Amino acid sequence: MSHISTSAKVLATLPVSILIAISVSAADGPKPVLDPSVGDGGVSAFYVWDKTVPGAPGKLLRQEPLASNLMLANASKGIRILYT
Repeated sequence: MSHISTSAKVLATLPVSILIAISVSAADGPKPVLDPSVGDGGVSAFYVWDKTVPGAPGKLLRQEPLASNLMLANASKGIRILYT
């Protein structure tokens, strides 16, 4: 067997190896969505806003009481807010 035929075999198997590597990395799961209009999927439904966002900054969009286990130790009240 000559050196050229061994090189040819290696080159012939290279595309298959690349395809296998690509398919294995694709099997890891979906990539996160980078579009800020749909979010990254890591927040609760409270933070998903599907209405028109007011143009002025600082407008209150939504509020709800914060669960006591999420509040600061000495806080008398906890409120989760979403604003522009």
